[in-house]
This record gives sequence, structure tokens and C-alpha cells, in this order.
Amino acid sequence: MANINFCGENGVDFSGIKGLLCFDCITCNLYLKFLTDCICSKCPFSSNSTMKDKTTKKNRIRIYPGKEFKKYGLINLPAMGKHTLFYFLYNEELNFKWPEIPQVDLLENLNKQYYPLEDNNKKFIWHLHHENGNYWDDSCWNLFLCLNTEHGFFESEHRKFERIAQTAIWR
Repeated sequence: MANINFCGENGVDFSGIKGLLCFDCITCNLYLKFLTDCICSKCPFSSNSTMKDKTTKKNRIRIYPGKEFKKYGLINLPAMGKHTLFYFLYNEELNFKWPEIPQVDLLENLNKQYYPLEDNNKKFIWHLHHENGNYWDDSCWNLFLCLNTEHGFFESEHRKFERIAQTAIWR
């Protein structure tokens, strides 16, 4: 996910955006619905070209807000992603703009932008982590903003927790 903004020059009409969505959009697996020809007739989302090929085995295709969202002030829609749209709807105070990138992440990695001469540092980019591991579930409790340098840590912690939970179930 890029560090670009999605708010147009005239701001964003949050109520207009929400008017395009229904409650089921939050957890909708558009890929599965496409395979079974069950996409809602008024679905406001678009996808990359892999969704047009029903034989593809790829489960994580790119789903993003469709062109209908432009009239409500959103820009750079193909770079957004469905999960990003919902994250910003849950956090209206951000006005579809990412927070400032920090100089150091939670794991004490240095941002290359601020420390270009240090070894092993990386450019920080905002990511959204799905806490339950379900990439189609864009519920507010399931989306966690983190940096690209932290995302792998949160993924591994989630997998570790799942292994512990599975072990406890079988005892």
C-alpha cells in the first residue's frame, strides 16, 4: 500500500460514500462471489484483471472502490483497496490521508527517509493488518494500521497465537 492520499481537492463526502455500501460489503468475498456468479447487481467495487479469469487459483486479488466513488471526492482509487476504504471510513478524522510516517517503527527499525546512511534500514509504508487473518473481513476491529516493517511481526504473532489456541483445543 502506498503512502499516497486519497482525498480530492474539494474534500470527501463521507455520507455519499457510505450510501454506496451495504452492511454485507464489510465482509464480502468478492472473488468467491465472482466465481459463483453471485455479485450484487449494484456492487461498487472493481478488481484487477485476474478476477476476470474464473480459472485462477489466486485468492488475494486486488479489490478497490469503483469509479462511482470519484464523485464523492476520492482519488487514486486503484491504489486504495477495499480494506483501505473501510479503514478510512472508520477513522474519518484522517480524511482519507495517511498519518505522518515515523522515524522509527515499533521494532526500532530506522526509516530510510530520515536515516539514509544507516545500514539495513527500509522505507516505511503504511499497511493494514487483518487481525483474524481473513483478508475479506474489513470489520473495524479487524483492521490494524502498521508499517511494512512491522507487518510481518504481527502476522507471525497471529500465527503463533493460532497454534497455541489449536493446541489448547486438542488437550
